[in-house]
Amino acid sequence: MNYIFRPENYKDWAKSAIQKIGKTLDSCTTIEHVDVSKRMIDNFIIITALEDGVQEEELESLMRLFWLKIDLKKQSIFETK
Repeated sequence: MNYIFRPENYKDWAKSAIQKIGKTLDSCTTIEHVDVSKRMIDNFIIITALEDGVQEEELESLMRLFWLKIDLKKQSIFETK
């Protein structure tokens, strides 16, 4: 059977997940590392979308911030090459 991970305490999990994603993105040195971060973000977004009480606008804003950070990281990696 397929089970989707659903944290017991979403708020605590979300805070630590956002921090971990941020640290992972900050430490990326290659495009492959950025791709791993993108998967982390995708998983976070899926889990958050399934959570009750999450407002769509907040989720969309968070997604945009993550994607902006990814784009900036990619740009900085390309500039250093």
